[in-house]
Amino acid sequence: MNVENDLLKLYDGWRTLTLEERRAITTADWATVAEVQQEKRLLQDRAAELREQLLSESSPEAIRSTEERLHKVLAELITLEKENAEILGASRSTAQAEEAALNRSCRSLKQVRNAYSSGRRHAWHSYS
Repeated sequence: MNVENDLLKLYDGWRTLTLEERRAITTADWATVAEVQQEKRLLQDRAAELREQLLSESSPEAIRSTEERLHKVLAELITLEKENAEILGASRSTAQAEEAALNRSCRSLKQVRNAYSSGRRHAWHSYS
């Protein structure tokens, strides 16, 4: 069936993009992550078109048979997507922890600056 082959090719491309997305997430290449996600949105639209074509052109038995063959492929894609989400979540948690540490450092530096410059500030202001 031609639609089935088109779906298999589409999902193979999706798998390739998902693996590319994983590499981009692990290397913090956020521009590539955004590009891959955009490409996957386009594939999602195409998959919906193919699914509609399958439903309109095939018998219920052929639809069921195709869905059974695609089930394993889709299960793998779901697993890969979940793994990417977990990796992204861990990366986000690390970034949030780093941001919190930087914010604490910034506050500490402001406190040090204020402690050492507060006396001079008044002296300089009195000459203004």
